[in-house]
Amino acid sequence: MRLSPAVVLSAFVFAACGGGGGTDSPTVTTLALSPGSIDTLFSRGQTVQLTVQAKDAGGNVINRPSLSYNTGNANVATVSNTGLITAQGNGKTNITVASGSVSQAVEVNVRRKIVTITVSPSSRTLAPAATQALTVRAFDAQNNEVTGAGVPTFGSSNTGVATVNGTGTVTAVALGDATITATLVTVDGTRTATSAITVSNQTAPNAATVALGAQSFDPSIVDITAGGQVTWTNGSGVQHNVTFVTSTIADIGNHTTGSNARTFPSAGTFDYQCTLHAGMTGSVIVH
Repeated sequence: MRLSPAVVLSAFVFAACGGGGGTDSPTVTTLALSPGSIDTLFSRGQTVQLTVQAKDAGGNVINRPSLSYNTGNANVATVSNTGLITAQGNGKTNITVASGSVSQAVEVNVRRKIVTITVSPSSRTLAPAATQALTVRAFDAQNNEVTGAGVPTFGSSNTGVATVNGTGTVTAVALGDATITATLVTVDGTRTATSAITVSNQTAPNAATVALGAQSFDPSIVDITAGGQVTWTNGSGVQHNVTFVTSTIADIGNHTTGSNARTFPSAGTFDYQCTLHAGMTGSVIVH
């Protein structure tokens, strides 16, 4: 049977358009990553977007290739399924991008820079001969604490009023005011912070208030008289608790907002902490 010209033409067009058969996806043969190396992450949580260009054997760019991302050390940096790299901790690792049997890696160097340090307590009133231990904490640009930052040095603006030793313990000498300065030398510069010390014979107040910040109690140390009350106020929106080392004072459970008070009937030092945040500690000194 002879086919009409129209039928022959239709069959030709159908075949030319691939009718009746599948079209193979292009095969990735090379991957190019940008940036080629990353050394710009100086804070935990800081990010860099990785850009990937895939090409086939002919050098043609492949749009929307199938890619997978992996990190060599999630403690240093993590990576999302879209190539967003997030710094976690100091060190080096490789982020590897793969498509089929082809893979490429980029080295990531995380160097968390110390931008600020704090001294806790930031101010303190002491009776003559009393002592106070200072705590120094270091933070990066996104206000994340950097541990293992080094050993600070301490100095007093008025040693006739208050002295400080090499570990940060202040001793009240005579009535007056002194500023204690903590200095931390880092590879990125010298950072300082201060604590204002007042030496006074004044009696302790009957009440005190402590604010719960994102990662600290402010002030971290308060003085009250026996029978006095301390109120902890959480306006940070961050979940905290107040857990006492001694069982004679009732703990304050996990909460994100509100105020809670505790009465201290007898003299002594009552240390406490937020068990949800390492290094978040405080003390109530009852006179």
